[in-house]
Amino acid sequence: MKPIVALLLSLVAGYIALSQEILWYRIISYGTGGAPSAFAYLLACFLTGLAIGSLCAERVIKSQRLPAPVVLGSLFLASAILGYFTLPATARMFQLGEATGTAYAYFSVALVGFPGGLLFPLLCHFGIRAGNEVGVSLSRLYLFNVLGCILGPLFTTFVLMDLYPLPTIVLMVTAVALVAAAVTVFTLPAPGRSRAGFLAAVVGTAAVVAVSHHDQYQFLLERLHFKEEFTAAKPYRFLVETRSGIVAVGGPNGDDTIFGGGVYDGAFNLDPVRNINGIQRAYMVPALHPAPKRVLVIGLASGSWAQVLAEHPAIERLEAVEINPGYLETIRRFPEHAPLLDIPRVKIHIDDGRRWLVRNPDERFDFIVMNTTFNWRSHSTNLLSEEFFRLCQKHLLPGGSVLVNTTGSPEVKVTLAHVFRHVVMVHNSAVGSDTPFTRSEEEKEQALRAFTHRGKPVFPFPPEDPKREASLQAMVRMPLPDEGEASRARTDLPVITDDNMATEYKAGLRFHDSARSWGSLWGRVK
Repeated sequence: MKPIVALLLSLVAGYIALSQEILWYRIISYGTGGAPSAFAYLLACFLTGLAIGSLCAERVIKSQRLPAPVVLGSLFLASAILGYFTLPATARMFQLGEATGTAYAYFSVALVGFPGGLLFPLLCHFGIRAGNEVGVSLSRLYLFNVLGCILGPLFTTFVLMDLYPLPTIVLMVTAVALVAAAVTVFTLPAPGRSRAGFLAAVVGTAAVVAVSHHDQYQFLLERLHFKEEFTAAKPYRFLVETRSGIVAVGGPNGDDTIFGGGVYDGAFNLDPVRNINGIQRAYMVPALHPAPKRVLVIGLASGSWAQVLAEHPAIERLEAVEINPGYLETIRRFPEHAPLLDIPRVKIHIDDGRRWLVRNPDERFDFIVMNTTFNWRSHSTNLLSEEFFRLCQKHLLPGGSVLVNTTGSPEVKVTLAHVFRHVVMVHNSAVGSDTPFTRSEEEKEQALRAFTHRGKPVFPFPPEDPKREASLQAMVRMPLPDEGEASRARTDLPVITDDNMATEYKAGLRFHDSARSWGSLWGRVK
C-alpha cells in the first residue's frame, strides 16, 4: 500500500468514526431528553467497540483469508451499513420504551465502533512497509487519523448541522464510508474477481440506502421523542435543526406545543386565562417589582414570556439571551409571537446566558427572568447553581429580583435562598431578592391592568370577561409568604453548586420519568 493512500484512508476513518459518534450522541440525547449520563455511557460503549475491534486485528491479519484491500474495504462497508441502519432501528426500539431503546442504542454504539477499532491497526499493518522507519510511519498514520477525528466534530457539527437535517447528514456520512470502501479496493492491488464482487456489494448497499431512506428515516425524531405514544397520524408540525439543538413544534400534544431536544419547552400562548404554559408567572413580574424598567430574559423558547413582558408599559428595555437561533426561526412562524423579534425596545442575543452575563459585567437589570428547562437535564446546573445566582445578583439594580423555574425541584428554592434574603413562590417558580416583596393588592392590580396586547388592555376595566377578571384577581390575591429563612434552615436538601450538580445527578432523578411525558399538570412542566 502506498503511504499516501494509507494516510488518506486513516484520515477518512477518523472522520467517519467521530462523525458517527456525534450523530449517535444527538440521537441518544434526544431519546433520553438530555439525560446527563448520556454522553458518558455513549463514550464508554463507543470506546468498548473500538477496543474489541483492535483486539481482533491480530486474528484478522493472521487469517489471510482475503486480500488486504478487500479486508479494509469491507470494514468501511460495514461501518457504512451499521452506521446507517442502526439509527432508525434504535428509534423503533424506543417505541417499546425508553429503557429498551436506550439499552439497544448503547449496544448499537459499541457495534458501530467495532469496524473503526479494526481499521487503524490494519492500516498500520498494511500501510507501513518492512524496512522503513516504523516509528515515523506510525506517527504519520496516527497524525492523519487524529486530523480526521478533529475534522468530524468541526465539519459535521459546526457546518453540516447548521445546514442540513439529521437524516441528510447520516446519508452524507454513509456516502463517505461507501466511497472509501470502493476507493480502497480500486486503488490497491486485488484480484479482479474480488474487485467485481466487492463493487457489486457497495453498489447494492448504496441502492438499498437510496431506495429505503425515506421509509427508514421518516418520523425518526418523533419515534425517539414520543416512544409508545408515537402515531404517524400526528407527526411534528415542523422542525428546526441547528448545531445548538433541535426545536420541534406539534405532535400528539397539539400544534402549539414546542419541544427542545425532545423535551417539553412550553407552548405558544399569551392568554393568562388559557394559561397552558404557566404564562401567569410572566404577568406577575411587574406585580412583584414597582418599576421593572430593565428586564433580562434568559431563554426564549416560544417567546411567549418575552412577548408578554415586552408589551408592558413599565418595561423600557428588554434583553433576551437565547443559545439556539432555531427558536427565532420558530417564533417567526407564529403571527401572534413574531412581532417580538421586531419590537425596538427588545434586543435578542444569540449566546449562552451565563456566558453573556460574564461578558457584560456592567449590565444591570431590575428583573432577571429564567423559565429554564427541567432541572434534571444535562447542563441545567449552569442556570441553577449558587455560583450562577450570585452572578445574577451582581447584575441586579437595587431592589432587583430573579425569577427561576424550579421545575419541581425544592433544591432550586433552597439554593436561591442561600443567595437572596427573600424568596417567594409564584406557582412553581421561585423569585429571589434582597428586598422584601411587600406590594399591596391595589398596587399589583394596577400593574396587571397596565398589560396590553396589540394596543388593547389584557385586563380591561370595567371587566368585560368574567374568566379574565377571575384570573386577574387570582394573581392579585396570590399568597406570597416569604420562604427565604425557612429554606435556608433546611438541612435535608443540598445547595446546588457547579461542583455537585445536585439536580442532575442526585435530587433531580426522581423527576425524570414524570417530566419526560406530557399530560401532567403544568406545574410539573416548564
